[in-house]
Amino acid sequence: MLKVERLSAGYGHVAALKEVDLQVKDGEIITVIGANGSGKSTLLKAIAGSLRPRGGCVIFNGKDITGRPADRVVAAGLCLVPEGRQLFGDMTVLENLQMGGYLFLRRRRQSEFRAKLDFVYDLFPVLRDRTNQAAGTLSGGEQQMLAIARALMSDPKLLLLDEPSMGLAPMIIRDIFAALRRLNDQGLTILLVEQDANISLALADRGYVFQTGQNVMAGDATDLLNDPAVKEIYFGKKI
Repeated sequence: MLKVERLSAGYGHVAALKEVDLQVKDGEIITVIGANGSGKSTLLKAIAGSLRPRGGCVIFNGKDITGRPADRVVAAGLCLVPEGRQLFGDMTVLENLQMGGYLFLRRRRQSEFRAKLDFVYDLFPVLRDRTNQAAGTLSGGEQQMLAIARALMSDPKLLLLDEPSMGLAPMIIRDIFAALRRLNDQGLTILLVEQDANISLALADRGYVFQTGQNVMAGDATDLLNDPAVKEIYFGKKI
């Protein structure tokens, strides 16, 4: 489904991503782990069109989407849930979801929009109760649920998530990762960036380990979780 080849990207004079290769197959959950500053978020931004790559290519469903603007990437079926959620805080929950489903609304496909809305409300029932509440007044966990739901409103074939557990209580993290498992069981392919290697590798089929902008290890998620080399690269100590 997704093939990243020799992808490089950065900010100013800083090379944050250095000729990275990565592949995601249809139906997989793939996780990318690594310490802060290892290039994980830069990878997702370069794939999703919010940061223009400096080299390499991104192939999605057989088509080269390298450097396409984010709205065209979303229309192609790939959507990013960004780090920090980046919701429209002054807008209601429903208005945020309408922004996510703008492709349906623009094309006057109201029935499909309503079906997606019912789907995300079923996945995260608390959002239905908060429909008319400003997104900025939600709890951190509710905001993360809304950020995921907004992305799902675009009907993605591949969902990218950047640090979905950041700043959340363990019980909320459990609920969010249970929702991700449910989505995958229903056929959604997921590429997940996480600093919490335990929870992400427990969820994933395969994983990649990043260090200083490069992919230094890859393999089965269970094998990576138990690999002493991964523990030293990522943690400097046992998990």
